[in-house]
Amino acid sequence: MPRGIHQAPYTDLSFVVSFQFGLTGLAVLAVNDLVRPCGHAQKKYVFEESLKVCAPFKRNEVKGVYGIGASFDAMTDTIIVGTGASGEALEELRQSAIDIAKQVPISFEQAGDYVQDLNTRLGLTGENLEEVAVQLAKVENITGQGIDIEAFSGAMSIWGEEADEMATDLDYLFVVSQSTGIGMNDLISIMEKSAPQMQSLGYSFEETAA
Repeated sequence: MPRGIHQAPYTDLSFVVSFQFGLTGLAVLAVNDLVRPCGHAQKKYVFEESLKVCAPFKRNEVKGVYGIGASFDAMTDTIIVGTGASGEALEELRQSAIDIAKQVPISFEQAGDYVQDLNTRLGLTGENLEEVAVQLAKVENITGQGIDIEAFSGAMSIWGEEADEMATDLDYLFVVSQSTGIGMNDLISIMEKSAPQMQSLGYSFEETAA
């Protein structure tokens, strides 16, 4: 049995049940009552007992929580492998991934990918990390094109952009891309490669992108 269903904090499971599966209010309360007292060591029977209690409501949808448990595990594993984080640092990154997945229609595992990439390449954490990841996910959903995070990170680094500027920078690049017809990855690549020359001429990030 996937360990995630048991190890996910009560509040996380409440979010999953409420928003991912549309359970009735009584079903959500039933799951919460079962999960609330369970610590990390109490792994047995939570899922099975949740099914029993919620059976009169939407049994098939409650079963979906089982799959989400596996997704939580994959998300956590992705963050650990990508960043090497543990303890409080891991929990902070894990919570950021959960918060990202609440804001945009992506899986928890995809959110974990954003977190490990942005944390490893740019050192982002907390609100700055979440804002950039959400912006990336929105752009990818709109364009249907995956953003080259390695190139984006390189552009941000070579232009010396601060952590709290990066989400705004990404939004600006998207606007330029939409208005000029240049693909996002092509534009990001241009920004990265032209930075030394444009900086020597006194151009800013925004002036170069435009």
